[in-house]
Amino acid sequence: ARQLKKPYILESVDSEVRICDLRPGQEYRVRVAAENTAGIGRYSSSEIFRTKVIKPECPRLEDSQVVLADINYLKLQWGYPGYDGGGKICGCQVEMKKIGRL
Repeated sequence: ARQLKKPYILESVDSEVRICDLRPGQEYRVRVAAENTAGIGRYSSSEIFRTKVIKPECPRLEDSQVVLADINYLKLQWGYPGYDGGGKICGCQVEMKKIGRL
């Protein structure tokens, strides 16, 4: 897991906070400390959680190409997505549809 060089600190007077802009499929560690006029107290024990994985971006179309086409087959190549959605790419689906006659 990627380590942050500097912790992300949020301040709240409530007993809850919403943290936004987290990356999908990423593991994070959170802990809480109270603060008063004397300073910041000890931190709670850490909670580790992982955000949900989302669907990946589409494969890069600029990298796709028909490499070989013959009477009854073709070979197609493409580039993997620029972003995997936070999860390992485990395959791709290729859809092909017959179009009208020329």
